[in-house]
Amino acid sequence: MLRIREKREFATEQVAHAIALARLGRQDDARAAASEALAFQRSIAPRNRDDAAQRLELAQALYAAAISGLGDGPAQLAEAAAIVQKLPPEMLKLRDVAAWQQRIAGERSRRRAT
Repeated sequence: MLRIREKREFATEQVAHAIALARLGRQDDARAAASEALAFQRSIAPRNRDDAAQRLELAQALYAAAISGLGDGPAQLAEAAAIVQKLPPEMLKLRDVAAWQQRIAGERSRRRAT
């Protein structure tokens, strides 16, 4: 049986896979990968309120879901942006976190423009 850490790592891989598939136009496959990752992240979020890394993982899964066309994209992107904004200041200074913040903001802007 997989431990929670291994499950989180797998969900992170699913998010990356979903994003890649969405960019390739394979929306059905992207939605399947994003759906699993998002469901898992939502299931562990209530027990991990103090885990900023898990909150970032949830925001990433929400982004993947939004760009794959799973659910309400604008709401998912708004939720992802709110999660990232509430991360600790030390985390917000990290390049990886800043890159995710930019991806989410960029997708939100792109959607507003269309």
